[in-house]
Amino acid sequence: VPVQLGQEIEAGAVLAVIEATQMGQAKAQYLNRLELLALRKERHAQEKALFEKKLSLRSKMLDAEALVSEAQLEVQGSAQRLAGLGLSADAIAKLVRTKDTSSTVEVVAPFDGMVTEVKAVIGERASPDKPVVAVADMSRMWIAIDIYEQDLPRIEVGQRAYFRLPALPSTRFRGKIIASAAAVNEQTRTIRFYADVKNRDGLLRANMFGK
Repeated sequence: VPVQLGQEIEAGAVLAVIEATQMGQAKAQYLNRLELLALRKERHAQEKALFEKKLSLRSKMLDAEALVSEAQLEVQGSAQRLAGLGLSADAIAKLVRTKDTSSTVEVVAPFDGMVTEVKAVIGERASPDKPVVAVADMSRMWIAIDIYEQDLPRIEVGQRAYFRLPALPSTRFRGKIIASAAAVNEQTRTIRFYADVKNRDGLLRANMFGK
């Protein structure tokens, strides 16, 4: 796990490395099927040349052609399996050059941002239903605003909003109302609105309170 909580990272940065037996098997299968496809293409070319010289039957050429089509489908299936395991199209293409059959999977950041959670532990079992690392784009934040029922007519989506932190009373964060809840909170009798606010100098953090 090469990243730490609060670290700024760029798109494509490695967040964690997972060892998965399935990945190694899938890589080996893909490479084997590529080799089989190459052999069948070569065989088909030979049969086609012989047929054109009238030294072989047309049926043999067609049989070789069918085997090529079958191998192509198997290669596509193997590539789809690798994609399902998390390999990008570029990484799959790179396998042809590297012949890498290792069982490791690199979990990479999908965009620039900050590491907000690190739940991966070295040696612990990873699974699809358990988050490994969370990355968030902190350049913009959502402010949750609770409005009393009597103030509802004064608020509308698209309206400008300003947010201040008690610790930074002189700094004002400006944004815009972008959405609202469809129901009133039964306990507080308020309606929640959401404002999209630019995070100036990265001062805002999740779960902060302000006015």
